[in-house]
Amino acid sequence: MSQGTSRWRVLCSCGWERECSSAWAAQSVSRLHPDGEHERHLYETRLIDQYELDWSVVRATQNTDRRIELRLPNVRLRAGGIAVANVLVRTPKRVGAGGGAMVQELMMLSEILAIQESGIVFLVGFQRAPALPLPNPPQPAA
Repeated sequence: MSQGTSRWRVLCSCGWERECSSAWAAQSVSRLHPDGEHERHLYETRLIDQYELDWSVVRATQNTDRRIELRLPNVRLRAGGIAVANVLVRTPKRVGAGGGAMVQELMMLSEILAIQESGIVFLVGFQRAPALPLPNPPQPAA
């Protein structure tokens, strides 16, 4: 892979990992993981290198008949300063997109890939947050 290009990495809680050249490839590779009982994590390495992630806290914290609660990784800027911790995402019990959180320009999103008797397979993805529009400055009274 050429220097300066965006890379994506898929990590599993079992220790399995793969690097991919695109988000599409990373999502496809995550579905090919031989062990469907562990959590998998997907992130863009160029953006994510600015942050420290604590993956030890990631897990499904609640699994009822109707709802799933996921704990996302704690995030801290490598340069110090802003951090987010104890992010809990509650979502209806179904396969699909869940909730997320944002730290500066980093958006952290969850997606449930499979619900099995042995556990929940979910993905934690990262992407650059869209730029927010600047507010209009106040206009002088006429």
